[in-house]
Amino acid sequence: MKNQEDKLSSEEQIELEEQNAIKSVKKTKKKLNMSTIIALIAVLISSISAFISLYEARVLSDQKEASVWPYVEAKSNTSYKLEMKDSIHRLTEATYLYQIENKGVGPAILSEVKYIFDGNEISNWGLKLAMLNKFSETVPNVEIIQRNNNPIQDYILAPGESVEVASIQIKNNSDTLDFNTFVNTIPYHLEFCYCSIYGDCWKSIKTTVTKNSACSIREEIR
Repeated sequence: MKNQEDKLSSEEQIELEEQNAIKSVKKTKKKLNMSTIIALIAVLISSISAFISLYEARVLSDQKEASVWPYVEAKSNTSYKLEMKDSIHRLTEATYLYQIENKGVGPAILSEVKYIFDGNEISNWGLKLAMLNKFSETVPNVEIIQRNNNPIQDYILAPGESVEVASIQIKNNSDTLDFNTFVNTIPYHLEFCYCSIYGDCWKSIKTTVTKNSACSIREEIR
């Protein structure tokens, strides 16, 4: 009988030890699970912080670049001289001026400049010659005098600065010519690239300006 009791007591003890071992394993797993969760949360917080830092740096960089963006406008202006002849006011003379102006907040670095007349590229000083070739026969009673020209290739245009690219004086010796229309339809314009000091670039054709990353000078700046 005593042996039987001793045997039961041993079995109970083994069972108790097994239960304690199971509880210990469960506690260990619980601790491991909590540790894993805490570690994952720490990694997630660190990743979010890194992303926020990178985003803020990018925003600051964009703001920095935008704070020095140039905006170059190309346009022509015409002024006239009016005289009385045979009791009639006539336009006897005009000054045609083509200029560029930086209306942005940072300097503009100009490159790839093309001077275009009637669809063809000419030299920076070739406006008078191009006009004579085109109009000498069709409009013979007009005198064309080149007044000024300024090459702008690789020119750095400061904010608020304007440059007179070309100007010509046109004298009207005709009584029948629609002088105003003639002067205002001179087929001359510029094509050029310009970039900010951080390498943001734009392409200007006539009066249209578009963002452009293919400007040759861009890589030199960046």
